[in-house]
Amino acid sequence: MRGGDLRERVVIQEAVESPDGGGGAALTWRDIATVWAEIIPLSGREQIEAGGLVGVSAYRVNIRQRGDVTSAHRLVWGKATLVIKSPPTADVRRRMSTFLCEAGVVS
Repeated sequence: MRGGDLRERVVIQEAVESPDGGGGAALTWRDIATVWAEIIPLSGREQIEAGGLVGVSAYRVNIRQRGDVTSAHRLVWGKATLVIKSPPTADVRRRMSTFLCEAGVVS
């Protein structure tokens, strides 16, 4: 992959739990980095969630190698939230990380 293939900006976010004042915890997301990415659409489908039909799209996302991004993180691409569905894989030269992600699902 060439650096010129990285044309999209994505925000890497991590989950943060904070006390909600009622003895529980609220889950929020904090930005940790904004990076260039290549986003490749793979497939789309519809599924029933909460009694309604929801469109789900699968993507392969390539970014420059980062050791701090796992399937516990998520990516925000424009208005779409991409849930990381698998651990990252690295290319042979360890220059790029590849993630399989889904948009349209609840994280």
